[in-house]
Amino acid sequence: QQLESFATATATTIKDNDQSRLDLLNERGVLTDQVQPQIAAINDGTNPSEVVTAILGEAGSEKLAYNIIAFNTSEAFIGKRLEAKHYYAMALDFAGAESTIDQLQGIYYYLCYLEYREGNLYESAMYGEYLARNYPNTPAAEACTGICLSVFQTLYANSLPDDRAFERDRIISIGQFAIQTWPNGKVANDARRKLISYMLEDKRYQDAKQLAADMPEGSELRVECEMRLGRSMWFRYRVLDYQLRKKITAGGVNAETDTEREQLDQMRTEAGQFLTSAFKYLPEDSEIDRYTVEGSLAISQYFVDVGNMPEAKTSLEHPRYGMVTLVKAGHPHASTAKVIEDTYSMALSANIGSLATATAEQTTAIIASSREIMTALNEAVSGQEGGQRRLVSRYYTLARQLERQLKEAETTEQKQALASGFETFLNEVGNTANDFSTQHWVGETFKGLGSGFEGADGSVSAAAKKYYEKSIQQFESILQKGTADPKWVNEQDRLSKGYLLQVNSRIAELKSKLGSFQDALTSFSQILKVNEMRLDIQVAAANVYMLWGSQLQATDKTNASKQFVAAIGGGFPKADEAAGNIVWGWKKIAKLTQGNAKFREEFFEARYNLALARYRYAKLRTSEKPKYLGYAEQEIKNTQLIVKDLGNWKPRFEALLKQVQKDLKKPQVGFGD
Repeated sequence: QQLESFATATATTIKDNDQSRLDLLNERGVLTDQVQPQIAAINDGTNPSEVVTAILGEAGSEKLAYNIIAFNTSEAFIGKRLEAKHYYAMALDFAGAESTIDQLQGIYYYLCYLEYREGNLYESAMYGEYLARNYPNTPAAEACTGICLSVFQTLYANSLPDDRAFERDRIISIGQFAIQTWPNGKVANDARRKLISYMLEDKRYQDAKQLAADMPEGSELRVECEMRLGRSMWFRYRVLDYQLRKKITAGGVNAETDTEREQLDQMRTEAGQFLTSAFKYLPEDSEIDRYTVEGSLAISQYFVDVGNMPEAKTSLEHPRYGMVTLVKAGHPHASTAKVIEDTYSMALSANIGSLATATAEQTTAIIASSREIMTALNEAVSGQEGGQRRLVSRYYTLARQLERQLKEAETTEQKQALASGFETFLNEVGNTANDFSTQHWVGETFKGLGSGFEGADGSVSAAAKKYYEKSIQQFESILQKGTADPKWVNEQDRLSKGYLLQVNSRIAELKSKLGSFQDALTSFSQILKVNEMRLDIQVAAANVYMLWGSQLQATDKTNASKQFVAAIGGGFPKADEAAGNIVWGWKKIAKLTQGNAKFREEFFEARYNLALARYRYAKLRTSEKPKYLGYAEQEIKNTQLIVKDLGNWKPRFEALLKQVQKDLKKPQVGFGD
């Protein structure tokens, strides 16, 4: 009776509504071929009750009647669903020995679905998971598992961020059950897509890779998952790569950092493989959404990072998803200032990087193209708030990328070819561009080229000297023009002065590399007279004293000792000598940065170099050497007393401590922990 009532109401509603409702039922596989003529007859004026009789007579299906109701959401059926739920629950209460397993399974399935439709999510999951786990071979088990996944996904989305552990665990557990039970089913693939999100969130990349690998190659779902996996691994790689570079800067290269680099290189390779596969099988008619844009940005960055400039250019200029294409078209997901700047910066890197293998004809075309990109980048950034600062920062980052690319060249021939290509472009741009940002970038890049040709011990080769001199020449030209016309540097007087001080600092730094230590220190002291609190300049000046002393220690011990003393205590006394020195030295730098988390790295650098300067001074002494070595030892131990956790600096401190202990003829135990 209930079924006939449901079906009658359904038939009436179908008659009162348009054909689209019937089409929807057809799409969902609710109606059988035998029933179609009877349903269609309603529109011809046939009495609904006659049609209902025909439906029940020919189909004879409880599931058919239920499904017709379940997929119709009009108000007429809400009460009927409640009635159905009531009778199904009653049927469970009356179940006895004569009840069949099939009947009970059917009831659990319908209750799972009805509770889900009513929004009773926990009740729905209870019925569904019970059926799925206890009767996995029943036809309804897979469908119930899919409902359970949807239930907990909804609950997860509606929970507070710090109160989602239960829902998250249920999604993972049910998803894994679906994959193990029906590995090739639709629910299993949906589970893989859901689980990948949590695997990526937990940085469980091996598990995520396995989930993606179990999907059919080239399938739309696998493309989506590989895109997400590649993006996540690439962004994670960039974070870890930055941290490793900082670690190496602080503590140097060792077996641990070598292992980390190998692992990161593997992560980078795998990220590139997933992104490459995703774009290889990206459907031609797929929407270029935010995630595709992020993936396109990531794969372009990957190709630039590994030095594959031809592929980088191909990716950037792809007619459908290339970042340059999307930016020029004003695509909504490629229109933010950061995305535009990232895109043009990458395009410029790819262009300049390709100069290493270009013919003369290609070089001309690449330079012309690069200048167009620079113009586009300048226009994109200059209109933004703080545009010039951002532009200078962008070009500075680009210069450091080119420097890194040069240092990572595998052979001398590759390094020379890259440098030659860079130099050709820089000479062209330096002679023709007239804006401060570009001129400054040329100077920074020449400096980077010089750094790329330095020896592992910091020695300056002939090639390094050549590029450092070009950089000094470029910066001196900027300084001359900027001093005569400050607004050429920046419209704001304060920023203009700041940039010119930075340029002066670069000149001093480069002069120290070329051995003009006194000139460098004089330049630094002039900057510090204006602003003594420029910590970066104080550190740079102290380093000049260290470098000067190191170069003299083999030939002029007396003068070398003076430089190490100045590195410790500073130099260039103020007019009132009681007020101390303009250049602080490591001791004062360490004192003023102690306890300030913002300057943690500068504190460790100062404490380490303070001990190193004392050690080198002690080595130059002909008398009382043990006493001065003891001072160096005590500086290192005091550092650990001040800050127990030395972080990435501990290996360097300990290596120096062991060397001091060796010279003191003590056991080389380091910190002894």
